[in-house]
Amino acid sequence: MCSFLAVRQVEDQGMALKKSQIYSSLWQSCDELRGGMDASQYKDYILTLLFMKYVSDKYAGKPDALIEVPTGGGFADMVKLQGDKEIGDKINKIIGLLAGANDQCKVTKVGAKARLRSIRKEPDAEEERTALTRCLALLEAESKAGKAVKEAQKALDEQVLARYATLTETEIKTLVVEDKWLKNIRAAIEDEVQRLTQQLAGRVKELEERYARPLPELEREVEAFGDKVAGHLKRMGVPL
Repeated sequence: MCSFLAVRQVEDQGMALKKSQIYSSLWQSCDELRGGMDASQYKDYILTLLFMKYVSDKYAGKPDALIEVPTGGGFADMVKLQGDKEIGDKINKIIGLLAGANDQCKVTKVGAKARLRSIRKEPDAEEERTALTRCLALLEAESKAGKAVKEAQKALDEQVLARYATLTETEIKTLVVEDKWLKNIRAAIEDEVQRLTQQLAGRVKELEERYARPLPELEREVEAFGDKVAGHLKRMGVPL
């Protein structure tokens, strides 16, 4: 990844980077990794590659990181695939390793708060602190919303149960027979009618194609073929 190295070298020398240089560096890095993959297929991987690069640089080798980068599941493993004819499938496997390692890692308020405490004094972790603070706010909102849903569902269940006790025989018949059974029966009948209609239409079309030519026309055609055969046999000297 020579283009990334070039950017790092410029940064180390204290030189200002232009946005065009960063874009060019990112594009060259991704293009180097493309290898023999068709460009139309490779474009689907670009954003994923940038995400993998970011995650690998930020979390790889850190035991307390929010995202685990497993062995064989980082951006460096993708770089090793340069020139590989099966780079697409192998990149998918690497992404699968990263996804699998974090599949069970659910972000909780306890974990987010613990992470915030561990990075509160790190000068280069401002972006992560902002994300974690926002995450905590969303988790709190989710908790309140879940509690409200449970309370509303409980109130609804109680109202439904109380209403059941007051249903008349006529209302029960309407609910069970008309609203449930008759609806299902009507749908089944409509499906069967549609099936028979399609079957009948297919049969009519078959008969139409079979009898498209009238019998007199077919008889005249048979007679014409018979005359041709008789003529051929006569020229061959075969007595008729």
